[in-house]
Amino acid sequence: MKIGKMIKKQITYISIVFFLTSILCNSQTYNVKDFGAVGDGITLDSKSIQKAVDVCSNNGGGIIYLPSGKYLSGTIILKDDTFLELSPGATLLGSSKISDYKETIPQLKSYNDYFLKHALIYAEKVNNIGILGYGTIDGQGQHFKVTTKKKPDRYKNRPFVIRFVECKNVKVENVIINNITVYNHANKNNDMIDIDGCKNLIMSNCIGDTDDDGITIKSTSKYINENITINNCVVSSHCNALKFGTESTSGFRNVAISNIVIKPSSDREPIYGVPDGISGITIGNVDGGIMEGIIIDNVRIDGPEVPLFMRLGNRARKHYDKAPDPEIGIFKDVMVSNILATNISSKTGCAIIEFRLKEKDFRPAIVYDDVIVGTIDKIETNPKCESIMYSMRNSSDITIDDDKSKIQIDDNSYNIIFEKSEK
Repeated sequence: MKIGKMIKKQITYISIVFFLTSILCNSQTYNVKDFGAVGDGITLDSKSIQKAVDVCSNNGGGIIYLPSGKYLSGTIILKDDTFLELSPGATLLGSSKISDYKETIPQLKSYNDYFLKHALIYAEKVNNIGILGYGTIDGQGQHFKVTTKKKPDRYKNRPFVIRFVECKNVKVENVIINNITVYNHANKNNDMIDIDGCKNLIMSNCIGDTDDDGITIKSTSKYINENITINNCVVSSHCNALKFGTESTSGFRNVAISNIVIKPSSDREPIYGVPDGISGITIGNVDGGIMEGIIIDNVRIDGPEVPLFMRLGNRARKHYDKAPDPEIGIFKDVMVSNILATNISSKTGCAIIEFRLKEKDFRPAIVYDDVIVGTIDKIETNPKCESIMYSMRNSSDITIDDDKSKIQIDDNSYNIIFEKSEK
């Protein structure tokens, strides 16, 4: 499963908290057992749960309640003003048969359309929906075997756990994601969470441990990710704990990320990636999008091979076949500050590659301030350690608040500014 094998504790996708609280207080509750659900973990309860959703929405909205039990299910489609609540002791168990999941291809054209056609919980172009309670969502991702390494074919026989597309007051606009825990080591290509084409999103107080990327901001459609804050999270990943991209069709603007702890995964046998992670932070823009107004501050990184990796490239992947060919994107006004990284296994602390701005973008593209990197053999409180602090290739227009020690710059890079005097 892409979002998670297990999502536990309170799971809340809410926008405009007081507004939705008012809706919930005045809403009717629909117990899925009144619609024929069995909850024994064997009987397929999809039709009963969906019937409860349909009746709830037709009657003006309310709560679809799952009491204690195990509810085996294929696709559930949420509709306007419907909130799925899992009581303590309730488990929504994703079916291990792909045939139990309805094929859904959104009207919004996206690169995901090539492979992402199934989901356990799905919604499109609806308002006021949510997932509540203290139960468990178990997607049983370990039952979906990967039969090929070819992209995107390797994803086609697996459903997402949750997919909301162009929804309001839940996922796409005016969003709060608060207090979720994701443990996600059931299969390959399992991200903690993918934020894709979202606007006005707040994500706080979350914990994730995942085989693939952790907190992942992607851009696979015509919608840019914009006005996003992410803070107070603890993330572990066998790949990239905090990642922009790689899909970057429209891009990323005005994103602030702070107070993040990145630590080694508790799972020491990766299905994908490496035990302590490939990178702590990856900022990639390769499909013609915008990377602008990004602030990353107060991040503690422990263990990955490379703490910080940045790239402006030209993969130029189309998000659908008839889309115009992407041009080289924009990468500017990115600030990374107060980063402490230790137990780093590679020689390179920060890698910046294929980075060139267009002439009109004359402002410093990247600003580093108080970025501290230590290695496995030697940990110090300044950049003069065993590793190369920065490695730059084909790069320009970068400001570093440091001296030139431990800097590796190739002959094709220029306009690299060091604020401190060389020592």
